[in-house]
Amino acid sequence: TGDTSGAIESYRQAIGIERKLLRRAPLDRAYRRDLAVSYNNLGLAYTKLSDLGNAESSFRNALGFEEQLAAENPRDLEASSRLGGVYNNLGIVLEELGRLKAAAKSYQQAVEYQRLARSQADQVGRYREYLSKHYYNLGRARRKLNQPGEAARTALARKELWPHDPMRLLSVAEELALASKMLAGESSSDITADTCAELSIAALRDAVAAGLRVPADLQNRDSFSALRGRAGFDALVHR
Repeated sequence: TGDTSGAIESYRQAIGIERKLLRRAPLDRAYRRDLAVSYNNLGLAYTKLSDLGNAESSFRNALGFEEQLAAENPRDLEASSRLGGVYNNLGIVLEELGRLKAAAKSYQQAVEYQRLARSQADQVGRYREYLSKHYYNLGRARRKLNQPGEAARTALARKELWPHDPMRLLSVAEELALASKMLAGESSSDITADTCAELSIAALRDAVAAGLRVPADLQNRDSFSALRGRAGFDALVHR
């Protein structure tokens, strides 16, 4: 209902009850899982209020329980997926706080745990959705850290998740175009601006093949400025 402060109070009460239960049965996985979920929800509510300090603390409390659960039973894919989700949420808070290196590390951990869940249950669609979001956030953090080569590789990993999704492929193309723009004149990276530009155009071609109707303003979008004047790009936007 939009009552975030009320939600926070309810989550705090839930956590108090769940902690009492856990004291009676400290090894109970369900109680620990419920506490982790409540702390994660509390962190999301604090994030919504821009109370980032309490949000970070809540997510770290959730991590404490989720890491235990995942370590105790590596075959519990739901635990691995939840752990990836909490790391992602923590990364968002750290990014908002300007702690970009820590945020990128948190997103990378989110990717690793979510990738583990998906690798063993490819049929579970939400694992792919979550992994895609983690990759997207990791790519953004890497661009902010002036790591366009790493950001491009992250975008390519996300591309593999959506070979037939036109809008996701368009998004990947945009990320690669942004990396190309950042790499212009850069000589220290093992991936060049030209390579990123061609990969971006290739992703656009795949998007069109998957059914994308090229947006009329695509050529004028600043995020695609690195592609202007390239024959492959011009052919796509004027088709």
